[in-house]
Amino acid sequence: MGKATTVAVIGASGGVGRAVVRAALDNGLRVRALARSRTRTQETVGDLEKLDEFVEGNVDDPESLARLLEGSVDIVLSCLGTPKGA
Repeated sequence: MGKATTVAVIGASGGVGRAVVRAALDNGLRVRALARSRTRTQETVGDLEKLDEFVEGNVDDPESLARLLEGSVDIVLSCLGTPKGA
């Protein structure tokens, strides 16, 4: 059997991001997640150890993005939303 697909999810603690992370994990994918909120991401997955990598940071930070994408990533999904009031 081959290596599991690795998905990097940007905005993993928002509504759409949380749903994507749950679906990816439920389907046996490896998940690397970038989110500003460790707590909200942990509410989604339970134990962050289920993730291949968790990066607490912001999409505007090049170091956070570099850490999210280091190694082998097959798919990158941006689940960033529009801020309230925008």
